[in-house]
Amino acid sequence: MGAGVERTEPSPRPPAASAAATEAVLGDDDLLREILLRLGFPTCLVRAAAVSKRWLRHASDPAFLRRFRDLNPLRLLGFYVTSLQHHRRLVDFVPMPPQSPELASVLHRGCFSLNAYEGPAIRFTVTDCRNGSVFIGTFNPAENVFIDGVHTPLHPARGLVTVPEIQIEKDSSCYHTFLFLSKEAGGGLYLYLYY
Repeated sequence: MGAGVERTEPSPRPPAASAAATEAVLGDDDLLREILLRLGFPTCLVRAAAVSKRWLRHASDPAFLRRFRDLNPLRLLGFYVTSLQHHRRLVDFVPMPPQSPELASVLHRGCFSLNAYEGPAIRFTVTDCRNGSVFIGTFNPAENVFIDGVHTPLHPARGLVTVPEIQIEKDSSCYHTFLFLSKEAGGGLYLYLYY
């Protein structure tokens, strides 16, 4: 700045003018929808929907939710790494750094460890992860028992939900089975392919 020029702070708006400007923006349904679209996280959208019935109506509109999902894709919280140690398979969850405060709180509340399903004789593998669900295959060699199940880290109280055993005709000379979580239905639908 040049010499002799004084810098002045802008004068604060009177409360009535500020309220009128806020109402002009938030009272316009088109502007409100555009603001809600840019919240970035579903958790923020849920909080915004609790403001009023009008905000809930916008936030729960199916067309709005499709646009919200398009603009705010799912974020990767982390991934599972399988390693061998002393002839034992270990599965560890590795969170993605850095996380925003919203996602960090989700990671803090969830139960991503699979240690609860481990036993001295049980071996398990992560078969698939999708939409907040982890598909686990377990094998108990002492009893020669295979069990497939789904662990939901964000809802640990559910425990391991066992998937029914696949019935395959035994007279087939060669067959393979593939178990994976469906992309639809939030990973709650299990699809089996075999040949």
